[in-house]
Amino acid sequence: MKYVDVGGVTVAPQFLLPFGQVRTGGDLGGLDVASGMGDLILASTIFLLKDDPGRRSFGITPWLWLPTGKYDPQRALNPFGENRWKFALQGAAVVPLGEKFTLDLVGDMQWFGDNTHFGTDRRTLSQRPMWEAQAHLRYHVAPTTSLHLTLSQLAGGETEVDGARQNDRQRRTRALVGAGHFFAPGWQLLGSAGRDLAVENGVREDLRVNLRLMKVF
Repeated sequence: MKYVDVGGVTVAPQFLLPFGQVRTGGDLGGLDVASGMGDLILASTIFLLKDDPGRRSFGITPWLWLPTGKYDPQRALNPFGENRWKFALQGAAVVPLGEKFTLDLVGDMQWFGDNTHFGTDRRTLSQRPMWEAQAHLRYHVAPTTSLHLTLSQLAGGETEVDGARQNDRQRRTRALVGAGHFFAPGWQLLGSAGRDLAVENGVREDLRVNLRLMKVF
């Protein structure tokens, strides 16, 4: 991530390259994915309000997912690559709650391109837009360290396969706890763990662990 000034407006272009491992159980037992590199994500936050002393900010972020990740149409699960383009427009506000707490409120809409190699017979998968709302409560232990609690709600995204509606509109509620720490100037390590609280028409996650290393230029 790098903060730059464009015409008096602060902009933070960034890219993210996810990777991970998936283990499954229940009806999906045996569909583990040992490891994989995800789709490359490009984003650039435009800060319409940035009040550093008061810790208040509001920004708009366009997100673009490139179909660069590991994808195999022969597999029932492809958690790292979707073989399609995606775009999201996100708005986020940071509100201070006293000296030690801040509340991050985030909302976004996501649009999907087609996956023309879906399934073993390589059909076309289309998906309707999806929205998500998130609330992050952060406790600032020190200027370089914070703890956070996250609640999120996602809905929408019904799919069609070769034009046939699948009646699989999703709804998901998730909770996460975690911490972030700047261990060196410009370097942050952020980790979180949590699970899905309720899922409709989707794979329920009993445990999700996220780790992110960020470099601020």
